[in-house]
Amino acid sequence: MRSRFTSLFFLSFLFTGCGINTDSPVYPISVLINPVQVPAIVSLTPVQIWEPNNDYRIEFDLRYYITNQEQEFIGYNLYSSTTATSAQNTGYGAIIYLPRGIEPSFDHIGATPSTLSTDIVTQRLTDFKASPSPIAFQLCEKYFFRLQAVLQNGIKSNLSNQAEACAITDINLCPSGSICNP
Repeated sequence: MRSRFTSLFFLSFLFTGCGINTDSPVYPISVLINPVQVPAIVSLTPVQIWEPNNDYRIEFDLRYYITNQEQEFIGYNLYSSTTATSAQNTGYGAIIYLPRGIEPSFDHIGATPSTLSTDIVTQRLTDFKASPSPIAFQLCEKYFFRLQAVLQNGIKSNLSNQAEACAITDINLCPSGSICNP
């Protein structure tokens, strides 16, 4: 009697659904064969912005191409730091830049991949850390940036090569011996 009950119990699991099937698996096998393509930063340029009180601050223009062709590609995350980091250590000391408060940093749902010079994307980075508690870029400080592709199912690419720039448009304005004017 007991073995018959156990058999019926296990058979009921075989014939009943345990959830809803989706069009995309939680962790697609194709990622193991073809990993998510790593993005590349084309350029990083400091921009001087004049404030109403005759003071200025620095922002950065980040330029890159949309190169990811994955079907579930939704955008890029941007990581920033004040120290040079290896790709493995980006989680330690690097800040994810989230201007909308959610991932990805830069939304590119439905974007067509292209490396034509007319299709370069420029994003203005107004602060080192975005709202709700922004941290401004400090003059004469060196900043390091990396991009990472994000898929809809949460899978992320490896980090891009590191781009670096000083938060000043003329390094002669920085004190001699500083990181930006050695």
